[in-house]
Amino acid sequence: MTKRRTKGTGSIYEQHGHWMGAISLPSKNGKRERLYLKAATREEVVDRMGYVLRNSVVGSVVGTDTLTVADYLNHWTRSDLPGTVSLRTEEIYANLVRLYISPIIGQIRLQKLQPADVTLMLVELSRRGISSSTRRMVRATLHRALRVAQYNGLLNRNVVALSIQPRSSFHEQRSMTRTQAIRFTTAAQNSKLELALVLALSLGLRRGEILGLTWSDVKIVDGVAMLKIHQQLVRDSSGLHLSELKTRRSNRQLLLSPRIIGLLLHHRDEQLVEAARYPQVVAPSGFVFTTSAGTPIDVSTLTKEVATVSMDAGLGRWSPHELRHTCTSLLLAAGVSIDEVSHHLGHSSTAITSLFYSHSLIESKVRTARAMEQILDPHSDGGVPIPMS
Repeated sequence: MTKRRTKGTGSIYEQHGHWMGAISLPSKNGKRERLYLKAATREEVVDRMGYVLRNSVVGSVVGTDTLTVADYLNHWTRSDLPGTVSLRTEEIYANLVRLYISPIIGQIRLQKLQPADVTLMLVELSRRGISSSTRRMVRATLHRALRVAQYNGLLNRNVVALSIQPRSSFHEQRSMTRTQAIRFTTAAQNSKLELALVLALSLGLRRGEILGLTWSDVKIVDGVAMLKIHQQLVRDSSGLHLSELKTRRSNRQLLLSPRIIGLLLHHRDEQLVEAARYPQVVAPSGFVFTTSAGTPIDVSTLTKEVATVSMDAGLGRWSPHELRHTCTSLLLAAGVSIDEVSHHLGHSSTAITSLFYSHSLIESKVRTARAMEQILDPHSDGGVPIPMS
């Protein structure tokens, strides 16, 4: 016999191969209205009903009540989103809601939101000059928020999935030539952050990956020096702290060249001398890159130093991410395989490397063009082995 649920917590029953949950909730007109939830398993229905009963905001969603998109998104960013993504990503989502979504469609009732409303919002953002990448992030944020509403029975469908996706405008990433890269590393010799700048250019490390390095990440295995990349230094509303890398493939080990090993040893010696000279000021932290007080360097400091050194080298203003692009382009131009480069950079897949750096695969394109020319040449065997009879 099925155990009877406590009064006020709704009812659960099986219907046509699915599980149904029914909850009676008060609406703003003073009457009680029935909310029905549907799921594949009983446990899923229980989970969704618990969400409804825990969150008072849902009481405004039932029937023809007046909960707006802005009200729901405010609830989502405060109650549902925290803990499901990193704090930095949480802040990005909240800013996209505050700056772009709520000002345009926030006044629309959640249950009345249509795909056309989402499309018109994206069109309006385009008219205001908002980039296609930002518009795609806005759409993805709204899609994620409404997916939670749909999962918990607040909406029957996710209208974002039916809206028009912003067209992606691809801009070829800027990278230095080999000559420019040599000029940059030469100018970096006058910087206290020379090692960090060389790591950005030679290894293509991200800004947070560089500043998140600790001395324990430098390993000597069978006489080979390796650098373990497994964390990053980030700044968000909680301050400066270490965080996990975004994807599994971002965790990687990179071989260090003799030049980088030499810079590391020199940097370590200077750090130890500084700590011994000012023991009352310098607190040991284990980080490779620290301030004069021994604390981690802020991520914005590296950005400013890259700009300063590139200007001193007569190259104009460059960013840490452009040094990463330079590393990729130079490796591909030198004939390093795209698989090796993708692993070196910690890309989530080789498809990402191919998409953004196809312009650097000159040799591969030449080989492809020559192969097709030979295949279609009537005086050639096509370069394809002829099977023996």
